[in-house]
Amino acid sequence: MERETATRDIWVELWTNKERIEGIVRVPDNSRCRRIADLIWHADRGASGVLHLTKATVYDLKTEAVKFRKEVLGVNRQMVTFAAPKDSDNLGKPTNENPTIDITQN
Repeated sequence: MERETATRDIWVELWTNKERIEGIVRVPDNSRCRRIADLIWHADRGASGVLHLTKATVYDLKTEAVKFRKEVLGVNRQMVTFAAPKDSDNLGKPTNENPTIDITQN
């Protein structure tokens, strides 16, 4: 039986050339995650090249309009041009809108 590891959620913002993505990266509770590289490493489970986010909201980079929301979203690591943690006091509360509203089922 596999032992559960205690984790905590960190709200992050990722940018690609066309989109801004806000979501949660789950990291081990004992990880300091002081550097952006730490967040990226934890988001890229299994070194697959795909960053795993939960409660993700994808915005158009130019218009800031919400394109879609997903409960779980994979983002190609090579597409990311900017990454930063959001304010931890706002965990679960994105800057613009609530990410759990109207999550796309597909």
